[in-house]
Amino acid sequence: MECHRDALFEEIRQDFPQVFIPRISPVEPPALQPYHFRDPSERKTLMVALNKFAFSEKKYEGYRPFKASALQYMRIFGQRFKLGKLNRTGLRYINLIPYTLESEALPMKRYFRFGLNSGSSELGEPSKLSLGYVLPTRGGNLTFRLECVASPEGKQAFAVDFDYSKEQNLSFDFLEEYLDESHTHTKKFFEDLISEEYRSCMRGDVIE
Repeated sequence: MECHRDALFEEIRQDFPQVFIPRISPVEPPALQPYHFRDPSERKTLMVALNKFAFSEKKYEGYRPFKASALQYMRIFGQRFKLGKLNRTGLRYINLIPYTLESEALPMKRYFRFGLNSGSSELGEPSKLSLGYVLPTRGGNLTFRLECVASPEGKQAFAVDFDYSKEQNLSFDFLEEYLDESHTHTKKFFEDLISEEYRSCMRGDVIE
């Protein structure tokens, strides 16, 4: 891989002409530090290191176009370096949901199907939030994180983070199936998580 990074770059140069070289770290070997290749708009990135390969998009336009692009570049990488066995696959989705505080309490139930209550009459509703947990499935694990952050525009927002992973006995030949499985579990959990009010907002309605 290290000796043929230039060969990979020649295959993806037209789509990803910008190259960002990692800074040398004293705690990690240089070969394990990823190079980043980005498209001119800097919306799409390929991350390449000796032990990993990743494709990401800042503007998500749906699973089908994302899957087509991800598989296209993953197959270029896999064929170039003759990949067979895989140690891990993952699909990660991060979204920001802006909200407005009408009081000090978070408007949880307006966006999600669950709320947080201390169970004590002396304590109010949460005003800040940071939680995470792992949900096992038959084929992998879905890690879910939810916290309050500031959006790039400076607004208050919920950061919703899904990370579905599969490990052990994986084959590059079944990469598309792994990707579909990861998306199916992530989508179902997301749809079960959000409220009907926020679902209407996603269709174009405004939460008032």
